[in-house]
Amino acid sequence: MTGAVEIIGGLLLLAPRTAMVGAALLLVTMVCAILTHLVLIGGNPAPAFVLVILNAAILWLRRAQIAQLIGRPGTPA
Repeated sequence: MTGAVEIIGGLLLLAPRTAMVGAALLLVTMVCAILTHLVLIGGNPAPAFVLVILNAAILWLRRAQIAQLIGRPGTPA
């Protein structure tokens, strides 16, 4: 299931129109991956943490598109 979510999120990142949805999906997935590493399976959560940062950057850069989607006009582009 996780692999399918990651593939779908990656495909959504490829289209500018759906990049914010893909980044949000992958951000949540990677936060869960970090928690899984820390609480259940051990190991190094650094790769998932890097992906969280990258997906958060994509969401930050797309914040105007997100604001427009939820109906908040006047947000800087």
